Amino acid sequence: MDYQNDLLEENLPEIGKKKEAPKSHEKNRSSMVMVGWFFSVIAFYIFLNAEVDSNQFLDFGSLFMANFGIAVIYFLITVVGKFKNGSINPAEYSLSLVLFSISAFTLNKSLPVFGNFPNWEIAYIILIHIPLFTLAFREELPKWLVNFSYFTLGMGMLLWCYMSVYLFLFMFYGLLICWFFGISLHAWVPALFLANGINHLFKKTIQPIQKRMFLAGVLIPVFIGIVFFINWGMEKHKMESIIESAEKEGTELPLWVNVSREISNNWVTKQFLLSENLISDADSFLDRPFNRNRNGLGDVMTDDPLVKIGLMLFGNIEGLDTEEKQSLLVTQQNLKHEANRRLWSGNNLQTNEVMTRVNLYPDFRMAYTEKEIIIENTSQNTWRPQEAIYTFHLPTGSTISSLSLWIDGREEKAILTTKGKADKAYETIVGVERRDPALVHWLEGNKVVITVFPCNPKAKRRFKIGVTSPLVVKDDKLVLQNIYFEGPSTQDTSGEEEITIVSGNKKLEVEGEKFWKEGEGKYKHKGNYRNYWELEIPISKPSEKAFVFDGEKYSVSPIEVSQQAFNPEVVFLDINNSWTEFEINQVYTAIKDRKVFILDKQPELLTEDNFHELVKKAQAYNYSLFPIHKIAAPEKALVITKTKSNSPELKDLKDSEFSNSLASFCAKNTTPVKFLNIGKELNPYLKTLEELNAIKVKNSNVFGFMNPEKMLTFSEEIIEGNAVELKGTGLKITKSEANGELGNAPDHLMRLYAYNKIMKEVGKHYFKSEEYENGPLIDLAVKANVVSPISSLIALETKKDYERFDIERSKDSLGNAADAGSGAVPEPHEWALIIFAMLIVGLLWIKKYNARMT
Repeated sequence: MDYQNDLLEENLPEIGKKKEAPKSHEKNRSSMVMVGWFFSVIAFYIFLNAEVDSNQFLDFGSLFMANFGIAVIYFLITVVGKFKNGSINPAEYSLSLVLFSISAFTLNKSLPVFGNFPNWEIAYIILIHIPLFTLAFREELPKWLVNFSYFTLGMGMLLWCYMSVYLFLFMFYGLLICWFFGISLHAWVPALFLANGINHLFKKTIQPIQKRMFLAGVLIPVFIGIVFFINWGMEKHKMESIIESAEKEGTELPLWVNVSREISNNWVTKQFLLSENLISDADSFLDRPFNRNRNGLGDVMTDDPLVKIGLMLFGNIEGLDTEEKQSLLVTQQNLKHEANRRLWSGNNLQTNEVMTRVNLYPDFRMAYTEKEIIIENTSQNTWRPQEAIYTFHLPTGSTISSLSLWIDGREEKAILTTKGKADKAYETIVGVERRDPALVHWLEGNKVVITVFPCNPKAKRRFKIGVTSPLVVKDDKLVLQNIYFEGPSTQDTSGEEEITIVSGNKKLEVEGEKFWKEGEGKYKHKGNYRNYWELEIPISKPSEKAFVFDGEKYSVSPIEVSQQAFNPEVVFLDINNSWTEFEINQVYTAIKDRKVFILDKQPELLTEDNFHELVKKAQAYNYSLFPIHKIAAPEKALVITKTKSNSPELKDLKDSEFSNSLASFCAKNTTPVKFLNIGKELNPYLKTLEELNAIKVKNSNVFGFMNPEKMLTFSEEIIEGNAVELKGTGLKITKSEANGELGNAPDHLMRLYAYNKIMKEVGKHYFKSEEYENGPLIDLAVKANVVSPISSLIALETKKDYERFDIERSKDSLGNAADAGSGAVPEPHEWALIIFAMLIVGLLWIKKYNARMT
């Protein structure tokens, strides 16, 4: 009986007693495993935060040394130290690989063997690190997690294999120079991951389900890759067919524009266009620094392994050179800001603060907006200056009328000069001498670009721009939209807006989101920076006051308008893929009793027989560039359009047959072509044509065609030769002889008059605008101090800098505009006039005093 009880005790599990953990579990819970986990989390956290907010950490070079040091110390203790007695803990070895992987990716920031990773690859890399954290603990983890780990292990084999092949030569070079702290041995990291994956696959403990998951992890990405390559092969063939057809049949447009209009805008195409390998044709990372363009595209372009393999299989796009492929990328992905000229990096710059001051002149239907911006360089490298680039989007008809740069704590006001002189001065000082300038250039599509240099980590940089704008009439209200910008990050930017009614009825109520009233005619908002806001103010009667300067006066008055139903002989549909079937049918039904054309290479009359064919062909275009020069009788034509926000700009078409024909048309045509826009915006091409007075745009929507007579009513403005239209306001600015009159209207009247006059004249010969840099138009720009296609504002460090580049401050100029309440310091010539007036007053007083004494 006692024997049987003993036997039961040996064979039955003990009830209520805890089972002893296997020795492998104890090894996995060793103190160095916990340390490895801790180090991995810390290193990964530092690396991720350094990419998002590098001002909290050391520069990437120092960051690499920190992560490399952690990896080496952990490896020496856990692997090398235990190698002799053969007691290496698999969990510790896996964590050692993780630390070296983080160190390698950190090194790649300083020495970019691989370029910017696309988003999908970043997610992929994170996933394939999972097995290193889990498989050493597989006996303690749920089966589903272990199976998923084998799936990600299979996924990892593909990427580690790709990286190992890519780094094959560097692995052996690395052995030769490994004496230099062993840094070059990072080239072996992908190969070690590959070996680790193979080792897991051939372990005796692996189960059949885990082998199948591993195989699935290999095959699924392979299948996705095959689909990707097939799609790219088809897109590449389509592009080359477009190029071949254009070369055979002839085309007015550059070849890349034909491709850009018809290329599919899908994920595959986007990945290829954003790849530096497609654009630069660089064969290895050694070529990368020498293939960088002088712009910011390198910051958004990627080094995509799928693209590299696709290019190996199918080759690059034949028929387009590097510059044309870059233009294709910029237009297709709307990267015009990134494509601006860049002489220095701006990766560590942030917009720290934006202060906006708005002076409203409702009785003149105009406003003056000042934006004072503080830039911060968050890099810890005090010797590395950076360049800030801002693209400002202006309301239609607006112009830059002032620019200031703070140099050594003092405000340096810019001088207006020709675009060519300003450009030469900026390139020389920034590219060679590395000293202080700020520059603003006019851009197409109601934009300007401002560049500021240098932005050092030692101190924040401050600049200020002033914008003179019309107040647009909308539903019996005057509307002003915020002047927003693209540039250094505004994620943590503070903002402040002050609105002041300067003239007219100051009791008018301003309506705007989150503005509070601070007194009569004063409104304010303070908080986080807002990129978009708008305000409304009740419309008021135009003032009869005038501004007088140099014997001439400028005044506003209502435009004489005749509202006449326009009876176009021909109507053109400017169709692209932004049009819906409903819009096409609604518009065509309303106007089909007229002659309706679609104009591509040649005008084609729409009939019941060809309607669907021609419309389908037009709808395939990503955007349209309506050729107004092909309209036989522009005064009798109407173009109905709808566009997206992206298209090439006029400068992109320069020297093409299209631009030459367009230039000839604009030089001869005296009547702007009428456009009816049923969309919410205009593309850059049409925006610029409108700004140059080549087209006249009326905005509406598709439902307006329910009343075709009203829809086709265009206002005919009567504007004399000495007047210009203040667009969107219903007013005109007239210049006349002052005849000794004095005026107290704002000087912005003269500024907007000059800007509109310049744009009207330049529009006739836009592609030869550099010819206007010597003549009456540049004199007019200097006199009014306005930025235009022929004039720029530049602020330099010293007077000698201005003299060296033949830039001088005109004595017969309005100078920089100023905030009405800023108490701005007068310009030098203004000081001279003030002192002269004081001397006269003083002499008269002395004369009067002496007369009394005698």
